[in-house]
Amino acid sequence: MLRREFLCALGGGCGLVIAGQRTAAAPSSTDRANIPSPAWSRLSSLDRGFNIPGWIGVEDDRAPAPDVLKRLRDVGFSAVRLPVDPFDLVAPTGDRIVGQVVAAAHVLQQLGYSVTLDMHCGAEMLSLFDTEPALARIYVEHAWELLLEEAVSLPDAMTFFELLNEPPMVAADWHNFGAALATQVRRRSAHHTLLWGPALYQAMWQLDDALPPEDPNIIIAVHYYEPMSFTHQGADWAGTSLGPLENVPFPGQAGDRALTALKSQLQRDGNAEAIDLLERDFQVPWTAERMQQSFIEASQWGSRHNRPIVLNEFGAYGSATEPDDRAGWIRAVREAAEGAGIAWTYWELDGGFGFLQDRSDPGSFDPDLLSALLDR
Repeated sequence: MLRREFLCALGGGCGLVIAGQRTAAAPSSTDRANIPSPAWSRLSSLDRGFNIPGWIGVEDDRAPAPDVLKRLRDVGFSAVRLPVDPFDLVAPTGDRIVGQVVAAAHVLQQLGYSVTLDMHCGAEMLSLFDTEPALARIYVEHAWELLLEEAVSLPDAMTFFELLNEPPMVAADWHNFGAALATQVRRRSAHHTLLWGPALYQAMWQLDDALPPEDPNIIIAVHYYEPMSFTHQGADWAGTSLGPLENVPFPGQAGDRALTALKSQLQRDGNAEAIDLLERDFQVPWTAERMQQSFIEASQWGSRHNRPIVLNEFGAYGSATEPDDRAGWIRAVREAAEGAGIAWTYWELDGGFGFLQDRSDPGSFDPDLLSALLDR
């Protein structure tokens, strides 16, 4: 059961922010360039990172082994993104979750990692956004109130607050709600850097429609999983057009033997949806050069708007992908980000996209993926 006792605050009792009722109090865009901001100087602290889902909010202790975290730091990683489900924070056991978040941040920061606390909706919260979006937004606001009670004490230069991962709403609604969340967090924390990304998919190609709050101490967080027919092939949980895919190549183009054979099989299976996806994705060849251009354009957007950018999710699912192609795609994305001056954080440590088989075993790394990420 969720915490509902705070709903009385809708009458003004606890000062929660209601989306659309006020916007972020921040300098105008004309003044922003003249205001010193640590956002640009802190961008490097977010570079060479990885996500650790499943550590926070689970009943069983799934914390990575200390030796794993230490080895990853030693080989060159310097940032960790910790997804935190707001649904867990507003549950009756939310106090325990807050303590778990702060304890994990302390462990990581003692090893020299920066830490992003990422408000990251799980299935129940996403369902609530579909059925009761106003209530879902209140839960997110309350989750931040609870988390900040302790997280605000974490060091400014090493701790980042991501307002909401892949905001499940249209861009206009997110512009209002994101500004309200930024105002809410700023009331408790004047100096931590905030992370904000475009609505729905948080994709780089959505940057032109993005309107972040005026707060100057914000880093724009984007994701990259292009093309989906490559990065999510074999992911049966991702839909009928992606689950049946296998051996989609990278680099790739429409006439490739592997794609032709796959489309023939899909035709025999009657899966027109998957064929349509492949044809859309490979109308133009997917190459490292194409990726580089996308990242250059994102970097140019950041320069125009005076906004640093972090790519804090990218990855390729491993179940049906040729290992060399998967490593090649990861390397191509990482090099494109670095070449464009964009910090990066890989999704994920372990699991279907991961580069580690067992988070308790420092010897279970995939050496090819580690090399693709760190040139080692």
